[in-house]
Amino acid sequence: AELYDPTTGSFSPTDGMDYYDWPNETLPQAFIIFNPSATTPPMTGDPEAQPHTGSKYAAEFNDKNAVNINDDWLISPQLYGTFDSVTFWAKTYSNLYNLERFQVGISKSTDPSSFTIVTPDPYVMVPTTWTQYTFDLGSHYGAYYVGIHDCSMNSWFLMIDDVQIIGEPGQDITPPVTTCLLNGTMQGDVYTHHVTVTLTATDDKSGVN
Repeated sequence: AELYDPTTGSFSPTDGMDYYDWPNETLPQAFIIFNPSATTPPMTGDPEAQPHTGSKYAAEFNDKNAVNINDDWLISPQLYGTFDSVTFWAKTYSNLYNLERFQVGISKSTDPSSFTIVTPDPYVMVPTTWTQYTFDLGSHYGAYYVGIHDCSMNSWFLMIDDVQIIGEPGQDITPPVTTCLLNGTMQGDVYTHHVTVTLTATDDKSGVN
């Protein structure tokens, strides 16, 4: 999700950095997988930009819209089973501007408005040191998405690392469903010319190849 700016009639560009460059820097975008050692030049000398573990993390750079407010989501793939909690590490890159802030939600859809928020109201504010967060998801069972909503205002960028969703995988007992649509010229109930056959297959858990 990227916030639409009605004052410009387009999606908002995002903040970048003065001394480092990377592909698609400042373009309209939500969370990106950010590798600080792969920028030009590498950010290896900046301790504040390093991951909690590994070499990469999810980074959300602040939207540069009329009010400098974010409305962006990092959403998991569809997961199937029982979901008890989500845990991850988060960090505000710099306190030069406001601290980052987020919400966490769970939903059966990727529509941002459908998420049930499980974090304290109105949002969680993130310090400038890596901090671990764990939130109860309410032991939902079925096919769900878990999302992290960046709702920061006038900040720089939010860092998210080592996300884990705790629960039990479910058994897939529902078969895929395939629908068939025919489109062509008919005379009565008989097709009299070329017919286009469209097959659509869906599965609640695993998807269909």
